[in-house]
Amino acid sequence: MNADEFERWSCSPYVSSIAYSIQQVLPGSDVRVIHRIADSEGQILTRVRSLLWLVTLAALLAAALAVGASSAASVIERRSELAS
Repeated sequence: MNADEFERWSCSPYVSSIAYSIQQVLPGSDVRVIHRIADSEGQILTRVRSLLWLVTLAALLAAALAVGASSAASVIERRSELAS
């Protein structure tokens, strides 16, 4: 691995790069990656991200409905002015 690849790898939040960094800081330690836990955390984060997108879309829909209802109420209120 050349210097650029190593820098990109060590600056990224990969589990293996974090384990390597811990092992470099604590030389006598035995650092192992538990892939099942790391994969489970990744799945949880994916579900949370999906849930946040869903909430965002629901909020945008509610805002659009509120603007539409407000505009419709304004038009209905001024209908007599428009008809004259």
